[in-house]
Amino acid sequence: LYGCAGRKVITTFGLIGPSKGLEIGIKAVKKLVSKYPDLLYIIAGKTHPVLQKREGESYREKLIKLCADMQVEQNVRFVDHYLDIDELGDYLYLSDIYLSPYPNRDQAVSGTLSYAVGCGRAVVATPYEYSLELLKQKGLGLVAAEASAEDLCKLIDQVLSQPLLKKMLERRASRFGETIKWPSVAARYVELAQKVLACSVKQQQVVGDWAAKGKGK
Repeated sequence: LYGCAGRKVITTFGLIGPSKGLEIGIKAVKKLVSKYPDLLYIIAGKTHPVLQKREGESYREKLIKLCADMQVEQNVRFVDHYLDIDELGDYLYLSDIYLSPYPNRDQAVSGTLSYAVGCGRAVVATPYEYSLELLKQKGLGLVAAEASAEDLCKLIDQVLSQPLLKKMLERRASRFGETIKWPSVAARYVELAQKVLACSVKQQQVVGDWAAKGKGK
């Protein structure tokens, strides 16, 4: 599928821009290709529209040049278009690792990280607010000590070289992912609404009983 058969695949997806830390991911791949020559890092997504309007594709071109300078052109693939839900699912499910390399420790949210966990992927991330909360505290993925290629390289190598670790991370993410999918969230809202309504009915009955007793006096 997508020319990835027989390769170890790492994926990052989302709008591309300097805040995503893609340089860190590419440099980590460079450190891994001697051990995993078939490694493929897929960077999927369009350039952020604000950045594209201001600078065109200069940032993407810098990333492509970085790949050439580091001689990893055969190990990094750019998918330069918006992914529909089916294509995104294909890329995630063929991936061995989802990589979230944000360089900013204050990054509070990441929809792409949530999506990857929801799909039951083994995730490796740099340390930022959301990855520490979702992955480290809940044990759903591996978080590097620092936002560096060296630290990411070590964790990626752990996952690729230890199939049992990879399966454990996938199982944990998958179980948690079931709880954050819309049907599960909707079911919890229904349950909450039913409890609120039940309490309201009970309160009305109590008030009615008190009123009846008052009239009886």
